[in-house]
Amino acid sequence: MSQNSVILKLIALPIAIFVSCMGIMTILGGHITPGGGFQGGAMITAGVILCILVYGLDKSPINFSHNFVDIVESFGILVYIGLGLVGLFFAGAFLYNVGTDLSGVVPGFVRTIFHYPDVTNAGVVPYLNIVVGLKVFVGLSAIVIAFMGFKKFEEENWGEHMLNLGAIIFGFLFGVLIGSQIKTKSMDTQFTLASFVIIFIVGLVSAWQLGPFPFYTDMPIASGFFFALIGIFVGKLLFGRGDWGVYNVCIN
Repeated sequence: MSQNSVILKLIALPIAIFVSCMGIMTILGGHITPGGGFQGGAMITAGVILCILVYGLDKSPINFSHNFVDIVESFGILVYIGLGLVGLFFAGAFLYNVGTDLSGVVPGFVRTIFHYPDVTNAGVVPYLNIVVGLKVFVGLSAIVIAFMGFKKFEEENWGEHMLNLGAIIFGFLFGVLIGSQIKTKSMDTQFTLASFVIIFIVGLVSAWQLGPFPFYTDMPIASGFFFALIGIFVGKLLFGRGDWGVYNVCIN
């Protein structure tokens, strides 16, 4: 283990804790300062991601069980919908701010129940920020954990041997679609056979430099880019209705 990795493992968890606190503060102050539920939830997720990257998915000190994610996500969305339905029931408008009641149509006891305990009289807005923050926090964290788990599963099992046909097939089809509409006959400049060979070689090098998508380990190149290039050539050849630069070169 290198010295840098030791240092990272010493400071990653404290940084994640501080970032999480900043995220919570951003959520709680969203009704009076720049920020809110989404921004604060994303900040908390950043702390989770930091720990996963430094310690690894299995050894991360911040790790969520499936039940935890389910419960928190369900709680967040149910409270959000519930607050909206309360406004709909008492004021005829979904998510009407029953805690503030600017229109004066909500009974006093309802305003008291949903009044947020601070001096701003923000009503249900802080509660909405809180449940949105919870939803974003666990949702983004679950996505990151799922991707990292998928990557680990791929590396341990079939990732090295699986052919990712999606990028190949649809890249090729998109290329054929575009290539069928390329018209070179009416151009002032005629492309020679050597020109198309150079285009293909440059495209191959570009696909190599771009590299594959994350988790796509079947080819060392950008398979979507490369097969789109092939599709463009095939589409031009098959559907160009004789308007093909190589054909013009051959008959001249």
